[in-house]
Amino acid sequence: MKKLLFFLFAILVMTSCESSGGGIRSLPPATGTPYSLLVVSSKAVWDSSVGDTVKSIFAQDVEMLNIPEPLYSIINVAPSQVTSVLDRYRNIFYLIVNKEKYDRTHINVEFDKKAEEQTIITIYSPSIDSMTNYIGTNGDVLLALLDKSERDRYITRAKKYSSESLKKQIYEKFGFLIDIPSNYKIRNEKDDFIWISYDPSSLSNIGFTIYTFESGDGLDVVRPLVARNEAVMNIPGGNEGSYMTTEMEIEPTYKRVIINGQPWIEMRGFWKMHKDFLGGPFVNFTTQDPATGKMVGIDCYVMSQSYKDGMRNYIRQLEAMVLTLKFKE
Repeated sequence: MKKLLFFLFAILVMTSCESSGGGIRSLPPATGTPYSLLVVSSKAVWDSSVGDTVKSIFAQDVEMLNIPEPLYSIINVAPSQVTSVLDRYRNIFYLIVNKEKYDRTHINVEFDKKAEEQTIITIYSPSIDSMTNYIGTNGDVLLALLDKSERDRYITRAKKYSSESLKKQIYEKFGFLIDIPSNYKIRNEKDDFIWISYDPSSLSNIGFTIYTFESGDGLDVVRPLVARNEAVMNIPGGNEGSYMTTEMEIEPTYKRVIINGQPWIEMRGFWKMHKDFLGGPFVNFTTQDPATGKMVGIDCYVMSQSYKDGMRNYIRQLEAMVLTLKFKE
């Protein structure tokens, strides 16, 4: 009940800042990198159980990455250190403890206050213990709020830089619309398969395959893995006879999700190259085409040979593109 009340309250206080004349203000772009979080608090608050709780929620490891990365890269500064640049940070937590001013812990959520695509969460509390309990109790809701903000930013960019030629090709081939930035290129294509990828650096490659297969018993959690392995065999490695497959030493995880009203099976795991030494994370989405009855799979992978490049933001970027998908009505 507490979480439900908190969620309803958060929705009520969410605001998008406007000018006094009623129009939307022209704002500068937000600063900071994707999935980074600026926490503004006194040293006493950050060094207490409040800081420990924030880190336990927002700095926990991203699931299914072979190199550990936190959900959010956290930066902590004191209020006096907030410059004009930090004031425009994409995700900001203000943690304010003052027993003289507040008799209960409460929250305020603001969007686009000092910059475009900015999310600011301010938590006010009379004590360290009260704030710690509040954040711990509502951590999953706070996390979901920031996650949605980051997904929406990636979706906005996918739509803004969408390749019309790629969108048309995929629609004609598979019967759905999806926004893919123009820096992604087709690498391989067959009747019921396409592989599209992008090289963000000389040591990294990210991409996805789209493929169809017969429905069988419908949307179950068994066939997506078999279909995935058949599809990604079309992605070669560097050695002769090498190809992508699924690493089964750590078995994939599955869950059911809804994307734009359509049920999907989400599968996360690790890929490897048969007869080669490369590997990395993947996330796979499988659903049944409502028009044709065929199964549609979209398999997103990240390959990075650079620790500096990371994998978290790449996999999130690919997931956001899948969220733009819409079947023809």
